Amino acid sequence: MKVLDLIREIRSRKTLTRILLNTKIKELAICLEGRVYDLGSAGGNSSYYRFMRKGKVRISTVDIDPNSKAEVITDLNKSFPFRSGLADIILAFNVVQYLENPKLFFYEGSRVLKSQGVMYCNFPFVSPIQDHPTDLYRYTPSSIKLLVKDSGFNVVGLIPYGGRFSGVVSLFDHNLSLVVKPFLYIGALLLDYFDRESKECPLGYLTILSNKKQTKD
Repeated sequence: MKVLDLIREIRSRKTLTRILLNTKIKELAICLEGRVYDLGSAGGNSSYYRFMRKGKVRISTVDIDPNSKAEVITDLNKSFPFRSGLADIILAFNVVQYLENPKLFFYEGSRVLKSQGVMYCNFPFVSPIQDHPTDLYRYTPSSIKLLVKDSGFNVVGLIPYGGRFSGVVSLFDHNLSLVVKPFLYIGALLLDYFDRESKECPLGYLTILSNKKQTKD
């Protein structure tokens, strides 16, 4: 990431975790096409939508909060209110750690996706507790694979973002001033770059899941 781009994101009040996750999403977004269901999106203009090609995707927003602007309000701990084989892509960013029944979530995701459809989701690893007491889980690569093992998905990508030093900075992110953030962010990213064990303690994992179920309309 270029320094000027980093500063621009900081000025728009993005956290280091969000900046690094968006950087990974940007690399994948150019490939997205078709009907996209964005789960847990709250119905706003999410910061990663700008990376998607206009005219190539049709985004439907889904959230549990009845006060959100999402097009569909539903509890993601339960069966999804969509027919099978409906979606080409499912996005689930910062969702899974809040779910009481994550196995059902992935089973339902596989059902709603078309055959060979793809789900992109992230699993935070180093992160303060959010929205206590509803923030329930943190996952490792092994636990992610176990979680989706019988749901109908193949794990085709587990992409770590951030490292040990950016993890330390992220724990204090909301207490840092905009003046200090550029120096700490750049310093942490440089240290992560030269740290051979950085990937052993990332901020999280952007996960790519390919649907292997044969769905019927």
